[in-house]
Formats: sequence, structure tokens, C-alpha cells
Amino acid sequence: MIAYEQLHRKKACECEVFLSFSGKGALKNFADSLYKGMVDAGIGVFRNDYWLPRHEKIGLKAIKSSKISILILSRKYDSSRRCLDELVQVMKCTNDSSGHVVLPIFYRVKPADVRCEVDVCDPMVAEERKQVLKEISSLKGWESDEIAAGYSNLFHQNLVKFLLLARYCL
Repeated sequence: MIAYEQLHRKKACECEVFLSFSGKGALKNFADSLYKGMVDAGIGVFRNDYWLPRHEKIGLKAIKSSKISILILSRKYDSSRRCLDELVQVMKCTNDSSGHVVLPIFYRVKPADVRCEVDVCDPMVAEERKQVLKEISSLKGWESDEIAAGYSNLFHQNLVKFLLLARYCL
């Protein structure tokens, strides 16, 4: 397991795309299929696996080093502290002069549903998280049920093609 953790840390610094999601079942299958499609196409992608210790900041390093962040936003996305920390970092990178691009995918949720209350003790952190949830929900993104007539494999193929083309523009 130690060797895999070291490989994961190294990979965080070499990724083109950062993939963020929180969920199980169909959502995890959706994310896994997208991840596999990107890897098979030769796209360097990082996803913050759940087995990493909570104190690890590998995902935040991967966001800073990547060019594109894909956020799969679902009903439970805002209940994950890790995902909210990642979202804050993604939006910071998007708003600075680095040229970082964020591609939101609204998975079986409408963008307006993402603007939920954030339950944290620190009011400054809560306000920052509320602000980035509002900001991400206002971005033009893809709604999973409305893309490719709901066929996720077709959507994954189209997104991978888009990322391959974007490689030369970023």
C-alpha cells in the first residue's frame, strides 16, 4: 500500500485533469467510466480516492498542477468536506491568472440544487463554501440527464474527445 501511496502523490503533480466527485453506486460507476475513458485516451487524470487519509493534501496539489478540473456535482456533493475543500481550491485556480478551466457536470441534479447550506463551525469557512457553491452552480455545465439522450457512455466519449482537443488550446 505504501508504494501505491507514493505513486499517487507523484501522479498528483503530473495530471492534466483533476476529477472530483462524492458518491456511490451509479454516480461512482459514472465517475469510474469517465476516469477509465480519460486514462485509456492517454489523458493524465487524478482523482482523490477515498482511501487517502483525510489530512492528506494531495488533491489540492493536483488541482494546482492540473489544467482542467471536472467536478461531478450531485445531491451529496456539498456534504463532503473533502469535495468542498477541493471546490474552493478549484475556484481559486479558476479565478487567478493560471488559465485553469473548470467543467462542471451536474449529475442527476439541476444547477440551482447545488446551492445548499453548508454546515461548518467556522463562519468564514462556511461563507467561502457557500460562495463557491453559488459560483459553480452559475457556470455553464453539463446536466447528465440531458446530455447524449442520457447515455453516459456516449457522453464520456464526447467529453474525452473534447479534452483531447482542449489539450492543444490550453
